[in-house]
Amino acid sequence: MNVILLLPVEYPTGGAAANRIQKIARGLSFAGLRPLVIGASSHSGVSSSVNASRDSWDRDIYRIEYRNVRWPDTSRYLPHYTRRASALRRLLLQSLKNCFASGDVGPVVLYGQSYITAEPIYHYCRERRTPVLMDITEYHPVTLKRFLMLQSFDQWSCMHRMLPKLDGVIAISSWLEEFARSKGVPALRVPVLSEGRQNAPVTSTTRGKFVMTYLGQMAQRDLPNTMLDGLILARKQGLDAHMNVIGCIDSRASGRLARHRIENDQRLNECVTMTGWVSERELARQLKASDCFVLLRRDEVQTRACLPTRIPDYLQSAKPLILSGVGDLKHFFTHRQTAWILPPGDHPESLAAAMIHLATNPEEASQIGTSGARTCATEFCLRRHGVAVAEFLESLCKMPSRPSTTMETVE
Repeated sequence: MNVILLLPVEYPTGGAAANRIQKIARGLSFAGLRPLVIGASSHSGVSSSVNASRDSWDRDIYRIEYRNVRWPDTSRYLPHYTRRASALRRLLLQSLKNCFASGDVGPVVLYGQSYITAEPIYHYCRERRTPVLMDITEYHPVTLKRFLMLQSFDQWSCMHRMLPKLDGVIAISSWLEEFARSKGVPALRVPVLSEGRQNAPVTSTTRGKFVMTYLGQMAQRDLPNTMLDGLILARKQGLDAHMNVIGCIDSRASGRLARHRIENDQRLNECVTMTGWVSERELARQLKASDCFVLLRRDEVQTRACLPTRIPDYLQSAKPLILSGVGDLKHFFTHRQTAWILPPGDHPESLAAAMIHLATNPEEASQIGTSGARTCATEFCLRRHGVAVAEFLESLCKMPSRPSTTMETVE
């Protein structure tokens, strides 16, 4: 059976979204299905015409078939988000039509939560009695910027008008799974995915230092100031603590503020290294050289709804992960067994205490890291979840089509 995966970013290099779809596709392939990924790129080298015949598919390094459509720069009178969603609305639909015309027919999974993009795809699939699903990984809070770009309205329309009509939802978290089921939609929880392998523990190469590593963009929800304050407190208490920040932090206002603070505070400037984006080989080297990793959150809707895709990168290194007990994180991990769990929110003193304890108790730190790697290999294995997704899709294909009329929802 074919499964068509529609992605609003470039595949396979479109960041966390493309990485997740690639792992879902690999899981489906292991389960015996044929995943076909259609992504979208703004690069001029990608053809804007979509001829999705069987011979036109490219293949990634895992032999997953894919192609990218190019979305043009449209009217400047609309916000960037709305321009992009409107262009993808037409291009992804046309690409899907070409797939069906060439015989590549199967359930359709659309990544994200855009009503603008999904609405014509939903109706096209409904007319052909083809199951249509969404893979939902986020629930963004309403902000002034998102409101002005119409992103908040687009998300609300998707979650409250489109989602109740879907044949199914693949949800990254329990919160999103329960949300979908509250709308009467079959849902399957598929968390972050990993290779299902456990790397051998490697002793840090930075003798005399205790290195904490963070992967990401210093987004506000990652509590960058709490991380930096915890680092300062640990050093005040005598720990030779250092921090590596791996990622393009200048792409966010919160990241630029964090950079400014690091560069202008001597206490941080001498112990924080900002690498920017690095190659896969360099990332592996940095992870091996680390003593622990950090992932902080507040307890709020957006953090309960998501599950950071960087978790497998941390866990597979068999080093302890310090994280906030929010949402599904507190269900997957046990304090001082598979991770070091902090209370949600701004608690730099707790972060400092965790760093000091792990540094002075290396055997316990090693045990936590090894147990965390085992959790990654079992709970987040892409092969196991690929089988579950395949069975979910096959069950939806056997079910009668859901009503196509808009369902009333209670806010």
